[in-house]
Amino acid sequence: MKKIFGFVVFIILVLLFTGCSDFLDDLKENVDDFEVEYTVEYWQQSLDGNSYDEITALSSVKKGMSHALTNVHPENIDGFTAKAVNQKKIKRDGSTVIDVYYDRKTITYSFNCNGGKWTDNQNQKQLCGLYGQEVPDLDSPGKTGYDFNNWGESIPQVFGTDNKTFNANWLPRSDTLYKVEHYQQNINDDLYTLYCTDDCRGSTEADTEASPKSYAGFSAKDFNQTVINADGSSVVQIYYDRNNIEYTFTTTVVAFADNTTSKTLSGRYGASFNAPVIQARTGYSGAWNSTVPSTFGDTNTTFTTKWTANTYKITFNGNGGSGSTATQTFTYDSSQSLRGNSFTRTNWGFKCWNTASNGTGTTYNPGQNILNLTATNGAEIKLYAIWTYPQTLSYPDKKFPYVCDTISLTYTITVSAPGYSKSFTFSSGSATSEMKLTEVPQDAVKNGAVWTFTVVAVNSSYGLRYTGSGTSTVSGGKLTVELPHLTKN
Repeated sequence: MKKIFGFVVFIILVLLFTGCSDFLDDLKENVDDFEVEYTVEYWQQSLDGNSYDEITALSSVKKGMSHALTNVHPENIDGFTAKAVNQKKIKRDGSTVIDVYYDRKTITYSFNCNGGKWTDNQNQKQLCGLYGQEVPDLDSPGKTGYDFNNWGESIPQVFGTDNKTFNANWLPRSDTLYKVEHYQQNINDDLYTLYCTDDCRGSTEADTEASPKSYAGFSAKDFNQTVINADGSSVVQIYYDRNNIEYTFTTTVVAFADNTTSKTLSGRYGASFNAPVIQARTGYSGAWNSTVPSTFGDTNTTFTTKWTANTYKITFNGNGGSGSTATQTFTYDSSQSLRGNSFTRTNWGFKCWNTASNGTGTTYNPGQNILNLTATNGAEIKLYAIWTYPQTLSYPDKKFPYVCDTISLTYTITVSAPGYSKSFTFSSGSATSEMKLTEVPQDAVKNGAVWTFTVVAVNSSYGLRYTGSGTSTVSGGKLTVELPHLTKN
């Protein structure tokens, strides 16, 4: 009994450490067999011909007796040929898998030119490929006297399941080559030069159907049709005469040099000529109302003088200021208001524009009407900003400002409110935050109390005086103070 137990333990250990189910099956050879499931997987050759893809839709589970061989028969699949199946012994644990492989059929498409041939002189060709592969492109063949129509049916884009034969269909041509030559009259003599040749086609021995072309500046002469020769040697010649063209030139305001106002020139289409010269007009550029070519065009044309007023530009120089003022364009004989100043200069006031940077040139004021400062087209006139004492003063950087950069002012600020008044004195450059209000009565800090701020800034040496005043109202227990801008008196 102990020997039997020991043998069983040995067998169990072998199974645990080796995982060999076949071994276990072999031990059970004498045990009754029973029906077991096994798996059949189907694989089809891929389009590249080098691998196989599983056909999951066909995969199935079959049953057989354990230890017996599988009995798998391949199903028919269009376009494929099944390979021999490697049958296996059915394992008791149901792990048996049978693989069924299908190779793609090699399909041949044959093409018969039916009397024609390809450029390589072949009259039959074949295209081969695996079922489902893309069918290569095939050039159309040719046949003397015929146009290729089709292969009787459309060539599939991919190889199908069966071999096929295609026969070419042809359409007879009814066109035989003939030429039409077009001759144009020369400019300087009465001879003609071949301009172009057209290849035309028609029925052999029939009359040509040549027709003249429409060439600008030419008129076709009468011509005769001819018979179309079978060898394509027939030629029809059509001749074209140049039209005589007239150009009339009319001037306004200013006459021609010979004191006339109209001239007419004539010549063959394409011939060169010299247009009359337009006389000068002060402040204007003279031109014709449309571009005058150097040769006669294809239609009679009248040209009239067109006067375009010259334009000039006024550019603006800040002359110490910063920023920019846009350039202004003026038209001769057209009055226009001069642009205002857009330059800025700290603690300086703008006075006017001047043609000289030191103000010794001609003075112009913003808004002044400007007329004909120059007659030269495209000229540029530069105007300089002239600066003077500013008309108003603000408080840059929260400090009392200077005048014209260096001139100092003495500021007296008087603060008044109900039952309260106090004055402060500052000089240019002092901070505006240095005012301290003390002993302010209760009525002055009530909501709705109005505070008045009066500022007087003077410099007796330069005779300068600036004043300004403003009010603030106590709201929510707070008083927001903003000193007023000052105006020059």
